[in-house]
Amino acid sequence: MGSDLPATPSPLRLVEFSATSDVQINFSEMTLQELVHQAASRYSDKIAVCFDECNNQPPVYYTYKTVVNAASELSNFLLLHCDFQGIREIGLYCHPGINLPSWILG
Repeated sequence: MGSDLPATPSPLRLVEFSATSDVQINFSEMTLQELVHQAASRYSDKIAVCFDECNNQPPVYYTYKTVVNAASELSNFLLLHCDFQGIREIGLYCHPGINLPSWILG
């Protein structure tokens, strides 16, 4: 019984073509931060994240602009108040919430 799948899968390539230009963006070569900033530059006022605490309250929504601003605020705070000694990675310990995506990006 044969399979239609290749023996060695090729790497996933996410590519977008713009209808208004000849620019091609290869998303598979972008970091998470770059992907979010790319989306934020195009859709700043669109909903980026939604958090529902499942507590009979309506969910909370943040736009791309809000997520990126909160991430920048956290990054600036950490750079100002922490001595990383050349290390740019930190541990993230937090409760789930609407700010979690911004903290991950920050």
